[in-house]
Amino acid sequence: MNNAIELCNPLSSATTVYVPYPVCKIPVMCMVARLECDVKCQDLLLGVLAGNYWKGKEWVLNLYGEGPHKEYLEDLIQFYGMGNRVFLQGYRNTIEDIWAENQLLIMASTGEGTPISLLTALVAGRTAVVTNVGGCAEYVADNKTGFVAEVLHLIV
Repeated sequence: MNNAIELCNPLSSATTVYVPYPVCKIPVMCMVARLECDVKCQDLLLGVLAGNYWKGKEWVLNLYGEGPHKEYLEDLIQFYGMGNRVFLQGYRNTIEDIWAENQLLIMASTGEGTPISLLTALVAGRTAVVTNVGGCAEYVADNKTGFVAEVLHLIV
């Protein structure tokens, strides 16, 4: 396009520091995103984690953010019987608080730009599991600094 430019979201000066890795008895994962399942796909992630493979594993998932699908996600958490594993944490003012509590970022999005939550996770020293959308794969070296999954787009 002749009339378009690409801009990268800058990190604030407060988000450019390594955050000590939390010591946890079991893996603690998180998603930092609007609670908007049609793009961020929290519901698909819950469906995967409800599967037989993950039922036998120990883990915790924290969902940070606010949005129109909060009640839907609460219902899914109850439906899947994950109330002791999945927690809606709401919005946080400082990203360092999130990384002080979580070991791994998961992004299951079907559409993104370059998410600031991914950049802050990497700066904080966290591994990320992302879908290959937007700029995610530009920042995560698959099987080296994190994991990149392909996105399946369904046409109906």
